[in-house]
Amino acid sequence: MPSLANILVVDDEDIVCQSCRRVLTAEGHQVSTALTGTEALAKISSENFDVALVDLRIPGSGGLHLLRVMRRASPQTEVVVITGYPSLENAKGAIQFGAYDYVTKPLAPHTLRAVVSQVLTHKPWRIRKRCSHGPS
Repeated sequence: MPSLANILVVDDEDIVCQSCRRVLTAEGHQVSTALTGTEALAKISSENFDVALVDLRIPGSGGLHLLRVMRRASPQTEVVVITGYPSLENAKGAIQFGAYDYVTKPLAPHTLRAVVSQVLTHKPWRIRKRCSHGPS
């Protein structure tokens, strides 16, 4: 059975990446991780992702910049911004730049599953295509 979705987790804390990977792979998803924006951009240039979970505070130019670049480079990828430092200004910026959602850390497993499920429900055509024809 093919994975339900291909997900990229971008966070400078490896423990966050691995926790997300553990929870989401248990749900049947394929999960890749990146610790920097540069690493994330390299991955999206060579692989298609259905969902990306992107931390606001990552080394380099930051999560909002990465969000803007990802929306242009990979428009089919729904981006969920995650942050341990929530603010109304950042939430507005994330949504303005095309984030699907804005979620605060720590991410409890049930919250992570719910957010990803909501994104995938929003774009069921993509998942049906993957399950019917294999990875794209």
